[in-house]
Formats: sequence, C-alpha cells, structure tokens
Amino acid sequence: METKNYLKSIRVRRNMKQEEVADLLSVSRQTYLDYENNPLQISLDILYKIIEILNGNFEEFLIAMKQDYKSYVDKN
Repeated sequence: METKNYLKSIRVRRNMKQEEVADLLSVSRQTYLDYENNPLQISLDILYKIIEILNGNFEEFLIAMKQDYKSYVDKN
C-alpha cells in the first residue's frame, strides 16, 4: 500500500469522515485532506496523532513508506 493511501484506508475502516478527524486534530478539513494526500510532508508528531486517532499502526505506515521508496528507486 502506498503511503498516500494509508491514512485514507484506515480512516475509512474506522468509518470516520475527514471532518471528524480534522476536528479531533483542531485543523480544517482542507488541512487534514492535505495531510491525507501528502503524509510524507507532515511532521512526525502530527502523523503520529492521526494514526493514534484512527487506531492505525505506525509500523504499517513505515512499511508502506519503505515500499514507496523502493518503487521510487526501482524506477530510477
């Protein structure tokens, strides 16, 4: 799974809307959408909070990140 799909995937599994997660983070829905679309661009503390809210697994995210990196290296 790609990192850009990981946060959306766990949010959908938890049956939560972007607005709900954004409210729990005290950010706008647009800001959360940016986080979801570009998880590698956010700080680790915010990423950890999101994964915690969604009852995700930080290790799974890191595995997805490693797979993204490997795909990038293989293409170049």
